[in-house]
Amino acid sequence: AETKLATFKACLELGLRRKFKGNPGHLIIREQQDPGLGGDPIPRRFLVLYDTVPGGTGYLKEFASNPEAMKEVLEGAFRTLKSCRCRQQPGIDGCYRCVYAYQRQNELELVSRELGIDMLGEILAGKSVEQAVRDAHNRAVSIYQSFGFKGK
Repeated sequence: AETKLATFKACLELGLRRKFKGNPGHLIIREQQDPGLGGDPIPRRFLVLYDTVPGGTGYLKEFASNPEAMKEVLEGAFRTLKSCRCRQQPGIDGCYRCVYAYQRQNELELVSRELGIDMLGEILAGKSVEQAVRDAHNRAVSIYQSFGFKGK
């Protein structure tokens, strides 16, 4: 589970770097855990993407206003992982051109390019990707509005 989590975070960061054409180091991905719902003893784990710049930079506004934006992030990461030169080197399962990141040095041993390709491929091939993106968008907008912000 920790390998999948570390790899997925690395894939999201890669996709964000591709989408915003650089390193948006002010966008942070953190794990959040909530108690299970309806008496479920298993806590829900999810990732939260937030902007550390006070008042925000506007990068995340695109995700609130365009449900396809996150799919573009995942597709960009997937393409980069599939085409990286390190795939041609036996025994190498990632590099700094694709899934590794300097800010995640303590998780590098958990991060796997091939696992990232598998996970993103499965997500992007899913028939319900569009619905999942719309649902996530609607939840994000609801949370955004619950804090008193206006917008779609």
